[in-house]
Amino acid sequence: MEDDLHIAEFKLRLKPADADLLRALARKRDVPPAVMVRAIVIAALAPAGYSVPAAPENRRPV
Repeated sequence: MEDDLHIAEFKLRLKPADADLLRALARKRDVPPAVMVRAIVIAALAPAGYSVPAAPENRRPV
Protein backbone atom coordinates (compact mmCIF):
# COMPACT_ATOMS: atom_id res chain seq x y z
CA MET A 1 0.00 0.00 0.00
CA GLU A 2 2.86 2.40 0.82
CA ASP A 3 4.26 1.81 -2.69
CA ASP A 4 1.26 3.73 -4.06
CA LEU A 5 2.01 6.89 -2.06
CA HIS A 6 3.75 9.86 -3.65
CA ILE A 7 6.07 10.74 -0.77
CA ALA A 8 9.35 11.76 -2.42
CA GLU A 9 9.64 15.43 -3.29
CA PHE A 10 11.94 17.22 -5.74
CA LYS A 11 12.20 20.92 -6.40
CA LEU A 12 11.91 21.90 -10.06
CA ARG A 13 13.05 25.22 -11.52
CA LEU A 14 11.86 26.26 -14.97
CA LYS A 15 12.37 29.30 -17.12
CA PRO A 16 9.20 31.42 -17.42
CA ALA A 17 8.47 30.27 -20.98
CA ASP A 18 8.77 26.59 -19.98
CA ALA A 19 6.57 27.18 -16.92
CA ASP A 20 3.94 28.85 -19.11
CA LEU A 21 4.02 25.89 -21.49
CA LEU A 22 3.64 23.45 -18.60
CA ARG A 23 0.68 25.39 -17.20
CA ALA A 24 -0.94 25.51 -20.65
CA LEU A 25 -0.52 21.74 -21.10
CA ALA A 26 -1.93 21.12 -17.62
CA ARG A 27 -4.94 23.36 -18.34
CA LYS A 28 -5.54 21.55 -21.63
CA ARG A 29 -5.64 18.22 -19.78
CA ASP A 30 -7.57 19.75 -16.86
CA VAL A 31 -5.03 18.60 -14.26
CA PRO A 32 -2.88 20.51 -11.76
CA PRO A 33 0.60 21.44 -13.05
CA ALA A 34 2.25 19.17 -10.46
CA VAL A 35 0.30 16.19 -11.82
CA MET A 36 1.42 17.10 -15.32
CA VAL A 37 5.06 17.30 -14.19
CA ARG A 38 4.80 13.92 -12.45
CA ALA A 39 3.35 12.31 -15.59
CA ILE A 40 6.14 13.76 -17.76
CA VAL A 41 8.85 12.64 -15.33
CA ILE A 42 7.43 9.13 -14.96
CA ALA A 43 7.22 8.75 -18.75
CA ALA A 44 10.82 9.92 -19.12
CA LEU A 45 12.09 7.61 -16.37
CA ALA A 46 10.34 4.44 -17.56
CA PRO A 47 12.89 3.47 -20.25
CA ALA A 48 15.82 4.07 -17.88
CA GLY A 49 14.27 1.81 -15.25
CA TYR A 50 15.25 -1.30 -17.17
CA SER A 51 18.96 -0.50 -16.90
CA VAL A 52 19.00 0.07 -13.13
CA PRO A 53 18.93 -2.88 -10.72
CA ALA A 54 15.91 -3.13 -8.44
CA ALA A 55 16.19 -1.73 -4.93
CA PRO A 56 16.82 -4.33 -2.25
CA GLU A 57 13.95 -5.25 0.05
CA ASN A 58 13.87 -3.51 3.41
CA ARG A 59 15.47 -5.89 5.86
CA ARG A 60 16.45 -5.49 9.46
CA PRO A 61 20.19 -5.29 10.13
CA VAL A 62 21.76 -8.45 11.54
